[in-house]
Amino acid sequence: GAAVCDRKLVNGMITYTLLASLAWTNLGALVMTRYLADICYEKKYTEILPSFWGSVSLLLVPGTMLYAVFLAVSGISFRDVLFCGWLFATLVVVWTEMNVLMAWKDYRGILLTFAGMLVVAFSFGTVLVMAGADSVTAAMLAVVTAYGGMAVRYYDLLQRYFPQGEKDAFHFLEWFRRYPQLPWLGVAMTSGLFGHLVIMWCAPCGVQVRGLFYEAPVYDIPAILAFLSILVTTVNFVTSVEVNVYPKYRCYFGLLGDGGSLVDLGQAQQELKVTLWQELTYTYIRQLFATVLFLIAGTFLLPRLPLGMTEDMLGIYRVLCVGYSFYAMGNCAMLMQLYFADHTGALASGV
Repeated sequence: GAAVCDRKLVNGMITYTLLASLAWTNLGALVMTRYLADICYEKKYTEILPSFWGSVSLLLVPGTMLYAVFLAVSGISFRDVLFCGWLFATLVVVWTEMNVLMAWKDYRGILLTFAGMLVVAFSFGTVLVMAGADSVTAAMLAVVTAYGGMAVRYYDLLQRYFPQGEKDAFHFLEWFRRYPQLPWLGVAMTSGLFGHLVIMWCAPCGVQVRGLFYEAPVYDIPAILAFLSILVTTVNFVTSVEVNVYPKYRCYFGLLGDGGSLVDLGQAQQELKVTLWQELTYTYIRQLFATVLFLIAGTFLLPRLPLGMTEDMLGIYRVLCVGYSFYAMGNCAMLMQLYFADHTGALASGV
């Protein structure tokens, strides 16, 4: 019925806009992360906010224009074009803010804000529906409002951490010249994570929702559920690197820079290698355990949930759980290559 069509259209518009904004911001996300790491190491905190706004401006203007061209020929109404364009622009700001906050390691602020805005989106959407708004308008307004609130809150956090500065807002562009591999690595990571969804939308199992908006229900639902199997491992790995690997890393390179003795350097290097291999091993074991758990639990629970899971969808879910586990483990190894500034090796791994 009309309600089902509206729900599919909302899902398609939000999914397309999320993927488009992530793919666009990921072009410079790794370069910006490297720039922030270097700036924070040198304690030049007054350069961070100007660079943030420079990055946002370079991403926002051409990105919104390109996405607007796609929306204009996508076959959706003018109202929906405005909603998608508004959401895209908001998401570009949010992803850039999150990149800075993650470089500052404020994971708690990111998660609490995200959880709070989920509640806002659900509550505001419910109020709009009760007030008589149609489902598409209510859903899109709720999502845009929630991400808008997220952008405001994240910027408030940025202002708390970093002082206002008057440095060149585009100073970070020099890092694109220094590390030309990183933008391509961002493309490779995004393609590996989301490319299979686009392929399936264009495959025979893809279903046209409206205009250029497609979905593949037999594939999309298993993909989303399987993706959850790598979240805990990825977060744990980032945390373990900061807690366990970084002190050894700092000790070794501190001795190297301060002219430590060969004996001390050799011992520090050995401790760094042992710690690194331990963390990678523990990460792989945790991911293996998580994958097995998701496979067993999914086999028993998913057919009993109101998700419309068929036997074919369950098979796709199992395959994707295994595929995502390999992606997560490869991603952890690639992140360690970036940690040691092996950008060419990381790009080879990503491709």
